[in-house]
Amino acid sequence: MAPKAKAAAVSLYELLRVAPAATDKEVRKAYLVLSRVVHPDRNPSPHAQQDFIALKKAYDILSDATKRERYDRTGQVDDESQSFADAYERYRGVPISDEDIVSYMETYRNSEAEQQDLVDYFEAHQGDVSRILGSVVGSTDEDIPRFVKFLKAALRSGQVSAAHKRAFVPSAVMTEAELEAECEELGDDDDDDDDD
Repeated sequence: MAPKAKAAAVSLYELLRVAPAATDKEVRKAYLVLSRVVHPDRNPSPHAQQDFIALKKAYDILSDATKRERYDRTGQVDDESQSFADAYERYRGVPISDEDIVSYMETYRNSEAEQQDLVDYFEAHQGDVSRILGSVVGSTDEDIPRFVKFLKAALRSGQVSAAHKRAFVPSAVMTEAELEAECEELGDDDDDDDDD
């Protein structure tokens, strides 16, 4: 049976009929044997050229240590997506776990860094509370009263510019629960209007 043209549907190891632990020498030998069978000059099949190209691509990947390691790790054979994967891997840095995020948030919440971010966002967003709250890393509805209290104190102490005081309207921000209640209330009002 000749190797299939679609290498993506078949493992490269299956295509070359070698085990994943095969040595470079075994991979080369399998390629040489199979290439004689599927080469278009020796095989009259209409798919011979495609089969040979797939076999050559499998050999090119499995005979190159870097490409083989990448294939073993990702299962990807496409050069274009591999270029993206390489760039992504190079620039992403150290993988971050959920525990890392929780740990960071525990140290960030109520810290001087968070307070400085609140001051910076107050100035950058000209006192717009919803934009300020949306900018703070990891903020939740439970943080709103604490943020508002801090920003009011910062306004009183002059830590933030009073020029944006007029835009600072904490009551304009609703928690998710308040927003859902408001939507339900509005929905009930719409139902009443339909009865008229």
